[in-house]
Amino acid sequence: MQNEELYRKYLSGRHWDNHPTSHAQKFADFLLSDGFRGRLVDLGCGNGRDAAVFCHRGIEAWGIDLSEEEIAMARSKHPNCRFEVGDAEQFDFVDCSIGALFMINVVHYLDKHRALKEAHRVLQPGGFFLIHFNTMIADQYGRVDYAQDEAEIFRLIKNFEVVQKNSLVRVDSTPIVHTHAILELILRKS
Repeated sequence: MQNEELYRKYLSGRHWDNHPTSHAQKFADFLLSDGFRGRLVDLGCGNGRDAAVFCHRGIEAWGIDLSEEEIAMARSKHPNCRFEVGDAEQFDFVDCSIGALFMINVVHYLDKHRALKEAHRVLQPGGFFLIHFNTMIADQYGRVDYAQDEAEIFRLIKNFEVVQKNSLVRVDSTPIVHTHAILELILRKS
C-alpha cells in the first residue's frame, strides 16, 4: 500500500462499511445487459458487500483484499461468496484470465501505475473494469488530503478504452466529515 498515511487517517470508524452498494448494482446491470459470462474480481473488497451483490446476481465474483482481517470478515458475512487475500499491485491470476474488475475507494491508496498495469494484464480482451478515482478528498475545513489531476488519470488508463465516464461527489460523516470528488469510469480492454 503506497498511501498508508491516508488510509490510517480514515480507518477509524470504517466509514466505507456503510457506503452504498449502488455502484456494484449498476455495474452488475451493465455486465448482465452485455451478456457477461465470466469471473469478476472485486479489488479491495473490504467486508465483501459489493462482491456479495455480484454473487447474488449470478455473477462468479471473487473478493480480493490485502487485509487478512477484512477477508475473514467478508467470509463470515457472506459465506456463499469467494474471498481471498491478494494484492491489487501483484495478482496471482494468469494473463487475460478475468472477465471484469471492480475497484472503488481503493486506487488512491495504491501505486496506481502498478495496479493499473496488473489490471490490464489479467483482464481478458473485451473485459470491463469499473474504477473510482478520487480527484479530491478534503476534510470539513477544506483541507485537501488527496488530489489527483484528471489529465494524469487519463494518462494512467491510456491502455483502456473509456466506455462510460461519470463525475460524482460523496460526503462521508465518519471518522470526520470529508468530501470525495470522484471520477467513475467503466473501461474496456481492447
